[in-house]
Amino acid sequence: MTTNNFPSPGLSITDALLKAAYSSKDLEVRLFERPSQVFEDMGMAVPDIYKDGFDKNFKDLYNSKRDEIRDEIRKALSDNANADVYLPSLASIGCTLCSIAAYTVAAAIVGIGAAGLTLLSVTSGVVVALAAFAGVGASAALAFIAGLSTAIASGISAVCTKICEWTGAC
Repeated sequence: MTTNNFPSPGLSITDALLKAAYSSKDLEVRLFERPSQVFEDMGMAVPDIYKDGFDKNFKDLYNSKRDEIRDEIRKALSDNANADVYLPSLASIGCTLCSIAAYTVAAAIVGIGAAGLTLLSVTSGVVVALAAFAGVGASAALAFIAGLSTAIASGISAVCTKICEWTGAC
């Protein structure tokens, strides 16, 4: 699959939050204290059951690429011509940002388990959520999920990677 032309809500929120946090020390502090709460404040729901995992995933991923992310944000914000740069589209950090944004969808897929995949349909919540995240139809999302049994056994991080590879972010 190739990257779609419109950003997913989760990636758009990630992009906006990181840019804003770069400019606001208060927001940056709040973002690293409890990322899930700040994402929720911006409109991306993180179910209670996944909040601790989301927070750990965000901190681990962000910290692994902190210098590259901050450098890309600095470049984008220092030049008005680059102010509209969409951070997830940058090869250097796009995969990391996608993995942050895909966490809740990946966690829901892992929660279903490999055995539960056969029970899904195009109207299942996790299928609709993945379709919205990836900007594809529910049939394409269902077909993709059906092939994730090995990744599901490896955990949320592995499913995040597969989702982001599928969308073209990695």
